[in-house]
Amino acid sequence: MPNRSEAQAIVEVGRDLIAVKAALGHGHFLAWIEAEFEMSPDKAQKIMNVARRFWEMPHVAAFPALVLHELAAPSTPPEVREAVVERAAASEKVTAEPAWVDTQRRLALASRCFGTAPNFRGAPICATA
Repeated sequence: MPNRSEAQAIVEVGRDLIAVKAALGHGHFLAWIEAEFEMSPDKAQKIMNVARRFWEMPHVAAFPALVLHELAAPSTPPEVREAVVERAAASEKVTAEPAWVDTQRRLALASRCFGTAPNFRGAPICATA
């Protein structure tokens, strides 16, 4: 059996949870999660979000679990997700360091706003809305 990364395992579990949710039908999944899988509904949702976002991504193994969860969160702008995926595809090391993740957010925001590098002096350089 091939060695899987933690990221690949999370995606696979998320895919399985999505399939079970579809098979159980409306109103039965949460009870099953709590009784049979011993996982909180919030945790299950986060794992399914990761699977939905990264199901077919070839570079998923490069991502630490924390980064996958952050990128899959509904609150993460698509530009940030795309910027990080592009960096991983270019063989840049992806880390879970808060400074790295914040830098990727700022780079994506700057690119969206101005097409240039961000101002790293603290305040956002443009509105996000």
